[in-house]
Amino acid sequence: MNRELQPNVVHNLTSETKLPFSLIALLSLGLKFSFSFPPSYNMIRNGLDDGVRKLSWLTFFKMKGESRNQTDLEKIIRQCNPVRKSYRADLERSLFPNPDMYKNFISEIQKNTVTQTFLSIGLLKTFKKFINDNKLIVKPADKNAGVCVMCKSDYDNEILNQLSNTEHYHPSTDFLFESGANNFKYMVHRSQDFLPTALKLKTIIPRTYAPATFYVLPKIHKSYTVFPAGRPISSTIHTINKNVSKILNMLLQPVMNFVPDMILDSTHFLILLRQVKLNPARKYTLVTIDIKSLYPSLVIRTCKKHCSDMFNRKKCLINLPVDLNAAQLERIMHLSLDYSYVKYENDYFLQHKGIQMGNNASVPVANITVFEELEPMFKRMPNIIFRKRLLDDIFSIVDSTEILDFEPWLTAHLQHDSLEFTFNHSETKIDFLDITISLSENNEIHTSLFTKPMSKHQFIHFNSNHPKHLIKSIPYSQGLRLKRICSDQKDFEWNLEILMTKFRNSQYPEDVLMESKVKLNNITRDMALKPKTRLLLNNLRIHNPDLLSIYNIPMSDLCQNKCIPNNKVFIVVPYYKNVFNYSTIIKNTLQREMEMCQDAELKHIAHGFKPIVSFKKTNSLSTLLA
Repeated sequence: MNRELQPNVVHNLTSETKLPFSLIALLSLGLKFSFSFPPSYNMIRNGLDDGVRKLSWLTFFKMKGESRNQTDLEKIIRQCNPVRKSYRADLERSLFPNPDMYKNFISEIQKNTVTQTFLSIGLLKTFKKFINDNKLIVKPADKNAGVCVMCKSDYDNEILNQLSNTEHYHPSTDFLFESGANNFKYMVHRSQDFLPTALKLKTIIPRTYAPATFYVLPKIHKSYTVFPAGRPISSTIHTINKNVSKILNMLLQPVMNFVPDMILDSTHFLILLRQVKLNPARKYTLVTIDIKSLYPSLVIRTCKKHCSDMFNRKKCLINLPVDLNAAQLERIMHLSLDYSYVKYENDYFLQHKGIQMGNNASVPVANITVFEELEPMFKRMPNIIFRKRLLDDIFSIVDSTEILDFEPWLTAHLQHDSLEFTFNHSETKIDFLDITISLSENNEIHTSLFTKPMSKHQFIHFNSNHPKHLIKSIPYSQGLRLKRICSDQKDFEWNLEILMTKFRNSQYPEDVLMESKVKLNNITRDMALKPKTRLLLNNLRIHNPDLLSIYNIPMSDLCQNKCIPNNKVFIVVPYYKNVFNYSTIIKNTLQREMEMCQDAELKHIAHGFKPIVSFKKTNSLSTLLA
């Protein structure tokens, strides 16, 4: 018997375990909810120490006339192999001479800390014990459909069923994984003479590594009998080839921008759709096409060929930080895509077909490959007058005036050797991404908000342990999304009221919501749609330069060689909302301590850098209940 999607946020997928009401209430806050427990002063001190180290090294390089922010490649290499904390710049004691700096800093932090606990640690331990004793797993549902509580045995069976599919995975062992890692290191060393020295390949092999961690997100929005199918995801954060994949992503991103049918996001799609003018005397059909299981269906050998071919064709049009030919790019692709080991608990597997969803370069690789694979198919369909694609989701407008029976016509044309498709079509209205596109009687295009039925619209609760400026910005940013999507003002106002009600349910104060509404009312839809990101602007420069003039964006501002000086130094610390003036204390400490420096030149150079306090996630519900 199929279970229907439950209307609540928390879905109990167990057949026997009854969840306590208090646990359901807690999980209904969302797994990203963060608690304001007493701060870890040691972690805060380490964050400041890391900032001191960064400032000292940057000042040292600046004094030597060297820059560490000239190219994207250098930035990636620094991220791959940062200077170890044990290596201190010689001038650090001169720049920060006060031996009591850290002691005074922690003392000031403690004076500004208040006791503020949303949930007792004892109650949280009780919940965790209940989950462990009943052998439960808590995971987010696919498609933002809420939180799933499952029996671990059911969850294990779904994962092992997927990993037992020999079409995509081969069983492996710890020994074979280590052999593969040693082979990877050997290939990296062999490639050093073949690849440009600027890549510094030897430095990007991590000191510690592990297979990708495999997990699934239950697809509770689809019919199931015993347990829902899971969306497979590989977390590659600790894999041996993660850093190589970062470099591959950096090399393929500008190449991907030349894919003509690609859209970057909903804003990009809306900008292009607004320029489409349809003949009122013709008949049109709106079509959406979805590629089934895209990442597992891609053939790695084909991905490498398509990416290297397009790279070879377009490399003369882009400004890469390192000179590379197609054969060298293919070597980097081997290192990035050929060592896809995954692990679940104590079981090892090698993914031999498809690309890992968590691979850093998966998006450009998939985008380029899908375009090259599908373009011959779509060329046989001249009736399509508008076609755009976001990875595996395709939207098109077809002139169907002369097509007598549309569905057989479309089915006959959607044929591919390795990719399978599902599709929907309508002559009046269709949903694509988060947009409903409709045609009037005169074939005018209108857009409105589309919300998937399974979406639970879980915004961060106002009382979550997140920076207040971030939480207060969410209603405005979500309202701005509505302003872009809704082509009718009354439709925008209606959807905005629904949105504000959802924020009220998450305890957002009325003054915060009113401030967002006032700001939104002062913005026109044209202002909201104006392209701003560098990636989108460059894409429009390549494919739709005429649109830039509509938004009064001069082409001269889009020079790819333009170098923007970067003097920011990020101080990364865990966030605690019960520490008042947190950012100010950190910045003031650095500035005050540098004032004690006796070397005027050193002090002048160091003051040229701008410390930025950046917060990392701490104490989220998903972590605390794991």
